[in-house]
Amino acid sequence: MWSLLIVSVMAALAAFYMRGVEQPLEGLADRKAADLAESMAVYREAVIRYYTLNDLTNASVSLDDLKAANLLPAWSALKTQPGVIWRNYRDAAGTIYVYANTLPPVNIQSELAALSKNSHLVGAYKQAGGKLHSPVYGETTISLAALSTRGVPDNAPVWIGARQ
Repeated sequence: MWSLLIVSVMAALAAFYMRGVEQPLEGLADRKAADLAESMAVYREAVIRYYTLNDLTNASVSLDDLKAANLLPAWSALKTQPGVIWRNYRDAAGTIYVYANTLPPVNIQSELAALSKNSHLVGAYKQAGGKLHSPVYGETTISLAALSTRGVPDNAPVWIGARQ
């Protein structure tokens, strides 16, 4: 009888402890997603400023060029990181695409939607169909054909922009 009581108390304590461990881990994943989305937003702004200053089409700008042009904020980790997953491309029509060249370790779609105030220009690249898939509006009519030859992975986040 006492053995059963002791085992029950131990099981309850273990469950209580494990519940406390899982919650901070969930918070870490949420923070990682928010940090990555913010990083993409900072990168996108720097890319848009670069193309505003340099009227290039059918081109990409490197992270080193963004650093050299002093377009990244001093507080941004992008300023000190040797490499990031973000890439960009400006097509002949002037549309600027900022995308991930590898899938982020966590899904950042909801954070990107929040940062962009639910913009139609934020979503995921879908190789099947070549359209932007919005986390808010679903399948859009926005073609991402310009990214089809750039090695963008399926479901990679994409945030479209234009020169200012």
